[in-house]
Amino acid sequence: MINHLSKIYDFALSNNLDQSIDSVRKYKLFVTTCLFVTIFGFLYGVLSYFIGFEVGVWTMAVSVIFFTSNIFFLKYLNINTLGFLIGVYTIWLNATLVFYSGGLFASPVSPWITLTPPFVLLLTNRRNALIILFLCIFYVLGFYWMILDGYDFPKTYSDSFHLIFLVLAMMGLIVIFYLITTTFEALKQQALDSLLSKQKELKSEQKRSEDLLLNIFPKEIAEELKETGKAKARLHENVTVLFADIKNFTSLSEGLTPPELVKLLHAYFQRIDSIIQKHGLEKIKTIGDAYLAAGGVPGSNKANAINVVEAAIEIQETNLHFKNEQLNNGNIFFDFRIGINTGPVVAGVVGDKKFVYDIWGDAVNLAARIEETSEPGKINISESTYFEIKDHFICEPRGFVPAKNKGEIKMFWVHDVRIQEKSK
Repeated sequence: MINHLSKIYDFALSNNLDQSIDSVRKYKLFVTTCLFVTIFGFLYGVLSYFIGFEVGVWTMAVSVIFFTSNIFFLKYLNINTLGFLIGVYTIWLNATLVFYSGGLFASPVSPWITLTPPFVLLLTNRRNALIILFLCIFYVLGFYWMILDGYDFPKTYSDSFHLIFLVLAMMGLIVIFYLITTTFEALKQQALDSLLSKQKELKSEQKRSEDLLLNIFPKEIAEELKETGKAKARLHENVTVLFADIKNFTSLSEGLTPPELVKLLHAYFQRIDSIIQKHGLEKIKTIGDAYLAAGGVPGSNKANAINVVEAAIEIQETNLHFKNEQLNNGNIFFDFRIGINTGPVVAGVVGDKKFVYDIWGDAVNLAARIEETSEPGKINISESTYFEIKDHFICEPRGFVPAKNKGEIKMFWVHDVRIQEKSK
């Protein structure tokens, strides 16, 4: 039976363009109610036939046709219109049965009128329900005035069946009202479950979006962008900038297909990403084969020059192991040059689309020049970085080294042994 009911639902909803939860609920409730009333109307008509209540027979026959037809018309007509027409029809039907079965206070079908306004409200809207409510009140008052005038209502069936008729009518009213409310409750719960599912999906999507945002921006910058739609540029006085670049990248990459090149770069940069995160640095961006990271930006980042140098040492050690693996397998490998400088930078987000968190300033430019004068597998630092780390790492002075557009700059090599470790 459930399968048949589902097919009827599908038929009634097939031309309905509005597939909102509330719309589906109304349509299903409409169909269910029409089916219940049709079944009850048929049984009521059969009973009326056996007790000789002719009015009950022909009105129930009309009702069966009317409510069955409404399921078909629902596919083509607006549910609000059909729901209102059902309300009007129900008033007429109840008035007819009441009139020919003894009047308002004698007829066993009188209580059925109470079901009409809430039914119309569930299926249509407040405006239609209020109209039906007032019509029901006028209907009751109309019968009341007729009673006061002494009108003698006909009773077209035997008094011996009155009690049975009343009991069955009350039972039918209770059952149909229960079935309607049960259907409504089930549909409401279905709608609630659907809403909760949508909310869960929305939260999941929101989390994925926030995770993606945090992969692109530092947390505090991401929060600022979400709240204001922009992020102010800020000056940071003591930032250590790390540049890593591949030696002879162009010539090495000529023997690789684009997918192979991207895959190999990803393998290298994935390792560097892990190391940068481990030491608490902020990855700024990759530029082709170059990698830019920093300690001390944004404001919440507390990484210092020591952390940056530690990360640089681990990068070179990790790349050396990977290089040996590549050599053993006869594959191409990359050697990184690393340059580090400490100084003030401006950090922020520029542009209106495709936001990018970036850093600017002479300290950044100098770090790039220091990287250019470094050597594969080595870490080259400026004098300002040297003063920050000299008590922690063995450094080898290089003297003044010419740098493009910067003249001669005092530089140092960093060795991969900390002073404390050497003294043990």
